[in-house]
Amino acid sequence: MPNSPTAKKRLRQSIDRRDRNRATRSALRSKLRKLRTAITAGDAAA
Repeated sequence: MPNSPTAKKRLRQSIDRRDRNRATRSALRSKLRKLRTAITAGDAAA
């Protein structure tokens, strides 16, 4: 549990950053999964 105001702010920033990174990483993994599926299926448009 953060005690100083600076530590509280860092905690807020870390949580926001973690959520943003998690969403970005999830989207990237989904796109890679779709791309790999398209490549194995022989879809040239991908």
